[in-house]
Amino acid sequence: MRSLRYLGPSLILAVSLVAALVLGPLVVRQTTWARTQNKITTVRDGLSTDPDLALLSSAFERVAQVVEPGVVHIRVFRGADGTVVNRYDPPAPSGNGSGWVYRHAGPSGHDYILTNHHVVDNAGRIVVRFSDGREYDAQLVGSDEATDVAVLDLEGGPFHAAAISPDPVAKGQIVFAFGSPLAFDFSVSQGIVSASGRQISLDPAGRYESYIQTDAAINPGNSGGPLTDIHGRVVGMNFAIGSRASGSADPGIEGTRGFLGLGFAIPVQIATQVADQIIQAGTVARGYLAVIIGELTRDMAQALGLPPETRGVLMTHPIVGGPGSDAGLIPGDVVTTVAGEPVSTPGQLRYRVSTFPPGTDIALEVMRPGQPEPTTLQVTLAPLPPRPATQRRVPRADFIPRQGYSLDVLQKFGIERLADFNQDDAQNLGLPASPDLVGPMAIDVRYGSYAYSQRLWRQSVITHVDRQRVRNHDELVAALTAHDPSAPLLLTTRYWDASEFGAYLTRFVLFSLP
Repeated sequence: MRSLRYLGPSLILAVSLVAALVLGPLVVRQTTWARTQNKITTVRDGLSTDPDLALLSSAFERVAQVVEPGVVHIRVFRGADGTVVNRYDPPAPSGNGSGWVYRHAGPSGHDYILTNHHVVDNAGRIVVRFSDGREYDAQLVGSDEATDVAVLDLEGGPFHAAAISPDPVAKGQIVFAFGSPLAFDFSVSQGIVSASGRQISLDPAGRYESYIQTDAAINPGNSGGPLTDIHGRVVGMNFAIGSRASGSADPGIEGTRGFLGLGFAIPVQIATQVADQIIQAGTVARGYLAVIIGELTRDMAQALGLPPETRGVLMTHPIVGGPGSDAGLIPGDVVTTVAGEPVSTPGQLRYRVSTFPPGTDIALEVMRPGQPEPTTLQVTLAPLPPRPATQRRVPRADFIPRQGYSLDVLQKFGIERLADFNQDDAQNLGLPASPDLVGPMAIDVRYGSYAYSQRLWRQSVITHVDRQRVRNHDELVAALTAHDPSAPLLLTTRYWDASEFGAYLTRFVLFSLP
């Protein structure tokens, strides 16, 4: 009994330890759960009574209620050869898209459907359906591939026309994308405007690019649908998605890949301006400057002798005989305003000029290297010519000058070999002679090099180094020797354009030295 008496406290201690080890975690879990549950209940009660959240949710709901009646789901039927299919027993649609009701501001106030050109291109039959189930065959009034805008007409009605925003979008603005993504008709997604005035380089030579960028989900089938603001007014028309596949950095047109956080929309000001011309005239007439333009960076502005903060569009080559050249534009000019409106990207300038019909006189404000004050030039716009269907004269690919040389500073950027070039060489190359086309020609440019990426390709002639004229090897070496190694190296080059203009064009290339 004495041994049991002595073991009693130890036994009690051991039992207590076992109980603590078993029940302790359970008590802790229960306490933590109770604390978290109490927090959830408190926050949930606050959310359910928060008037700001209720107003925000209600506003989103009302946007959908206001916009959706004017949105349509578009089904496109195409025969094997693009002809009209059997209307009484049609096959499955070969394309899906979206659109919205646009009320033309003419005397009749007629309602049309706006969508993308690529949605209805080569359509044999176009069927539009509204959210209330009404379905109509639509007729194509006309379309414009350069802006990807198409106009459809319907017999019937009345329809609920969309309200149009009078103001351009601003970065950070809340927007809603309506449409039929992946054929899930009459859907809506919400996001913000990520940027405006975007160029996405789908076809920079043939499109007028000044897009709205948004993170509102846009997928195949959203094309042509409206992008609206928080007031339910259309600010843009869904157009494309930005995605990457197999390492490609190029944005993909809708239908090729899925949404990865970038969508693009045509600003409503562009869409309606093009639509009005199609409705009134059946076609779109655009003004034309006949200039080759490029982006102006701070380094390029400084290399041209302009203040680094200069904002504008670089004139690399006004085409001789074109409106820009006749008005006095020269290579190296920087256009800062078009008809009083600032422009800072090539896309903005191209679109701004395209909004004026041929024959219009407009003012260009220009910053010119070596002149501290801007110059105003008056230009009369020409009609935009059709793009050539075939290439013009192409230089002989097998032309090899009699001798060549290499320069270490240029080899670093990929220009492996040069040769002095003159008018006789131009004729041997199969090109017309030009008095100013004399200088060192790049006859070997390393593929994938920095020079190659800047489009300084084989058969480009270097005419200036840091705006100093060079005509041969000795002058090129002297100019490179005089160059300040701490500053970027500016080369002015001439090249033969065979695809569109059939002329020698200027290009500025900026190299940053190590």
